[in-house]
Amino acid sequence: MPVKIIAELTQEYEGDPSLAKLLAKAGVVSGADVIKFQCVFADDTAVPSYHYYDLFKKLEMPFEVWKSIFGIVKEAGKEFYLNIGGQQRLEIAEKLGVDGVRLHVTNFFNTDLIKAAIKSFPMVYVSVEFPLMKFRN
Repeated sequence: MPVKIIAELTQEYEGDPSLAKLLAKAGVVSGADVIKFQCVFADDTAVPSYHYYDLFKKLEMPFEVWKSIFGIVKEAGKEFYLNIGGQQRLEIAEKLGVDGVRLHVTNFFNTDLIKAAIKSFPMVYVSVEFPLMKFRN
């Protein structure tokens, strides 16, 4: 498998479609092979009482915006990946036909989502994180 450079744009767009499109263009001209965003929907991520729920709501963008961003990336001949973490985001990635997805470590045991992603996309990444440990001599 060849090494690919990924422009990791996560949620830097802050729910602003214009900024998201600008970031996509920046990722394209950066020379990266892959442009990757984090698609966020609050109800896929948290319960309304969670203290970051309102922040997640502000990051939401409709399908038409994602379609436009996808078009910018694909028109430039680059691959487009999305971070997904729930059914709504899975469906957007499927409708777009993205080249790959990444699942956050919080979905490590979400076997239904992992299986659906493997079935739907040619490239699936699942994060694995380990706590920092202090070692003694």
